Amino acid sequence: MKKSKSIVFRIFSLLIPFLILFSAVSAYTVNENKYVDGVAYKLSEDGSYYTVVGYSDVIPNVEIASEIDGIPVTAIAESAFQNNADIVKVSVPDSVKTIGTAAFRNCANLTSVTLPSGLTALPGECFYDCRVLKSVNLPDSLQSIGDFCFQNCTLLGNVTVPASVTEIGYDAFLNCESILLDVSKNPYAADYAARFNINTSFEGTTGYFLMMIGIGTAVGLVIVSVLIFAGKKYFSAHPDKAPSFWLSKLFAPVGKLLKLIVSFISKIINYCIDFLLDIIIFFKKRKKSSESTTNDTELTAKENAAVAGKSDNTVDTVNTEKDSEQPKTSEYTEKDEAEK
Repeated sequence: MKKSKSIVFRIFSLLIPFLILFSAVSAYTVNENKYVDGVAYKLSEDGSYYTVVGYSDVIPNVEIASEIDGIPVTAIAESAFQNNADIVKVSVPDSVKTIGTAAFRNCANLTSVTLPSGLTALPGECFYDCRVLKSVNLPDSLQSIGDFCFQNCTLLGNVTVPASVTEIGYDAFLNCESILLDVSKNPYAADYAARFNINTSFEGTTGYFLMMIGIGTAVGLVIVSVLIFAGKKYFSAHPDKAPSFWLSKLFAPVGKLLKLIVSFISKIINYCIDFLLDIIIFFKKRKKSSESTTNDTELTAKENAAVAGKSDNTVDTVNTEKDSEQPKTSEYTEKDEAEK
């Protein structure tokens, strides 16, 4: 009996590590994301549904799967596609019932989104800063639009608010410059649009403004072309009534006056140039004369110095001769005295 208990205990002790390893692997498998066409799906803890949690591919058109291995995809997580610059179009299946906050925020190249028919709420900042988003369908099941949901979607065009919507958040359509909000089925949305100055007719949109500019430009070009064509025909038959004929007569005196003014200005300029040249020549001559005077003075000083040097030499010579004669006189005087 004791031996059988000890054997069972040993077997159980050996199975414990395998059970722990199996449970860890199972937990890791449950928590691991599954990727289908670049879309990351995460299985719920109870394994009853999948949630979209991210996107890792560069394919521009994203189609979210409605189920994976028979398990439905029912949610898009918060910030699942945020800051993604690759996606252009997104199609959300009807199996998705909830979308998280800022799910598509700042998708720089996102142009259109197809929302599921059973969706009841668009969360805050869902499409915030999707600046090239042009079209989005709001399903008839929708009840609320969150704060800043479509803020800064500057190219967003026609959006029909279904009658089921009973709540629109703060600045949900702020800076949607091209939007045309169809509120014909929803008085609450009409009141909201009036309070926040949202366009509800085509006349107030940027597209209408650009269209009117285009029409006006086209009409203007047609009128100008017709006038030019008719004018050419008429004035070719009546050259004396042509604008160029009358303009030439009108501007002939003006042309003469301009010629006189130009000639007068040119004469003044030539006079000023001649005057400046005369001044320059005068100062150059003056400089040369001063230099020649200085040279003459230097030569005179040198000559005077030379003459003075010669006179000094002469005086020295005479004095030398006199000095040489004086000893001789004394010698002769001594001789005479001795003879005496």
